[in-house]
Amino acid sequence: MCKPTKGSSGIRDTRGVLAARGSTEAAEQARREWTHRLILLGAWVLRRCEKLEELQDLVASELAEILEQDKWAERNKALLTGVLGK
Repeated sequence: MCKPTKGSSGIRDTRGVLAARGSTEAAEQARREWTHRLILLGAWVLRRCEKLEELQDLVASELAEILEQDKWAERNKALLTGVLGK
């Protein structure tokens, strides 16, 4: 479940949510769990970036590329200024 699907950034990979579409309650629970996973993963990455400069550079570089592909690019960049190092 960690690996993104082909053509997916991984961040927007909502296979669990899509699989639960038959039930609104199940879909909502799957969405909450997916969001929680992303928050936990993000917290871990941010903590590791504090200690590993190479990881911080990698995250900043790849994150900047991903943000350019989104229609809310400027808003998202502003939210992640500290992570991007700008």
